[in-house]
Amino acid sequence: MRKLKAKWKALLLAVSCFAVCFGAGVKQIESFKNSTVTASAETTYTTYNVSDLTVHVHSTAGNSNSNNTTLWLSGTGDTSDAWADYTCVSGEGIKLNGEAATVRVQDFGGGLYLSFPEAVNVGDVVSIEGTFVNEERAIKYNISKRAFQWNGSGWVKYVECTQFNVGKLAFKSGDASSVYFRPATAGVTLPIDSWEAPFSYVSGNGITVNGTMISMENSVKSPSGDFYVGLGQTVSTGAILKIGGVLRCEAFTTDYVIEDCSFQWNGSAWVDYVEYTQFNVGKLAVKSGDASSVYFRPATAGV
Repeated sequence: MRKLKAKWKALLLAVSCFAVCFGAGVKQIESFKNSTVTASAETTYTTYNVSDLTVHVHSTAGNSNSNNTTLWLSGTGDTSDAWADYTCVSGEGIKLNGEAATVRVQDFGGGLYLSFPEAVNVGDVVSIEGTFVNEERAIKYNISKRAFQWNGSGWVKYVECTQFNVGKLAFKSGDASSVYFRPATAGVTLPIDSWEAPFSYVSGNGITVNGTMISMENSVKSPSGDFYVGLGQTVSTGAILKIGGVLRCEAFTTDYVIEDCSFQWNGSAWVDYVEYTQFNVGKLAVKSGDASSVYFRPATAGV
């Protein structure tokens, strides 16, 4: 009997020990589950707030500028002379014509170098905005939104502008070195009135004199509802001036859409010029007629 009681005591003691141990284990597991793991210290970045980006212009003769597969931008602030890849971590990133684009972004010599997977088309617009980071160099760029457009020969700053359809232009006044035009359509008034705001070329034929495009920077204005063109030269009688395409006044966020038109300097004024197709008739031969009138035909058979 005493042996049986001893066995029961031992059994009860074992059960008690198990309960205590099991309870302690549950508490340890619960404690571990609710604990917070401290993350490693965040990387300290050298941060540049980029308020403006401009198309990079090479100063060394022989170096090509950006083309329709690359866009080199200046203005990041970091002048490290080393290629490094960047990743957009927030913001819009890089878009092509409003759609997210896969573009390689590298930093070199104080600028960003964008490489496109395929060539862009004339008129395509690339925008960049957001935070771009290079982990290895611990550099961060916070870039304000900027946009650029490929015009067929180079990248130009793009500002979303209101289009104003000028139609054709008509001569108003001027001389052999400059000319004032007005809209040819009655009742149309140009919205920009400023001598200070220049125009730039966006697309189309632009402005040419005898086939050579003139520099529009500071030479094309729109004062008092007129369209002024400074030619930068004194032309000779017979010179032909052509205007057409989309010209931008960024200061007024306005594009002038101008129909192709041509003018010729006749020595005292610019007059409308119509370009004719030449037809080589060769010599003429009499076909029929009388003493007061005559019909001719080309002398060359088959013409």
